[in-house]
Amino acid sequence: MYPIEKPNTICLSATIPDEETREIWIYALSEAGFNAFEEEGDFVNAFIESGEWNEEKLKATVEGYLPEAGILYTVSVIEAKNWNEEWEKNYPNLYIDSFCQVLPSFRTPEPGFEYTIIIDPKMSFGTGHHATTQLMMLFLRGLDCNQKTVMDMGSGTGILGILASFLGAKSVTGVDIDPWCVENSLENIGLNSVGNMAILLGGAEAIPETKYDIFIANINRHILLADGESYSKHLEKGSTLLLSGFYEADIPDLVAHFTALGMAFKEQKVQNNWAGLRFERL
Repeated sequence: MYPIEKPNTICLSATIPDEETREIWIYALSEAGFNAFEEEGDFVNAFIESGEWNEEKLKATVEGYLPEAGILYTVSVIEAKNWNEEWEKNYPNLYIDSFCQVLPSFRTPEPGFEYTIIIDPKMSFGTGHHATTQLMMLFLRGLDCNQKTVMDMGSGTGILGILASFLGAKSVTGVDIDPWCVENSLENIGLNSVGNMAILLGGAEAIPETKYDIFIANINRHILLADGESYSKHLEKGSTLLLSGFYEADIPDLVAHFTALGMAFKEQKVQNNWAGLRFERL
């Protein structure tokens, strides 16, 4: 059951015809704390809880990435009680080949997919529609998850941990710094009848003192670089580290950083200029 009182949501809207500029804009907003996005053509909506909204921080962050873009945006407030109605009207199903379909609980699954994941996002990032989440799902499809222990860092809706469980993981632990995400993940775990996944509130400090066979971190470049050393301490020799939440242009910096932490770079995937990386612990 969700709490009765929730903070309102700030919606920042902009029209950006240039695709590359639009993608950098989304990246900059994610660095400024925005945790959910809607894209339709040139139009972008970005969402952040009202308590986290700081326009000065937004301007400073955008200036760092797009100093001369001059993007005009409008700001509106969405009452929390109206959010479910909005995403129910606009949230499309996601299909990844015949491998997986992701859909909300109010829709009927279609036949012909290996896996069906039910996700009711409730403003948590990770519906599966963003390129970074899809890249992680594709990485997981190519891994042997059977009887593996999995950490889902920045778990959002829990979608990646749920998929890992479906793929045969022995146990899954999700960690997220946002109480909404923790609560939402627990609901989605229940919707998917997953019995081997736990969710913890916090950042890197909340990771249990154990080691994992597969460590997933779909966050952003800044946090990955800041917390990478902590992640590496939770990996056994031969364990897999999956990273996403950054642009293709960030790949060299992240590869250099994690290689220095004892990781062997194995593979990269790119979708719409967003990137994902796979490492193996040496």
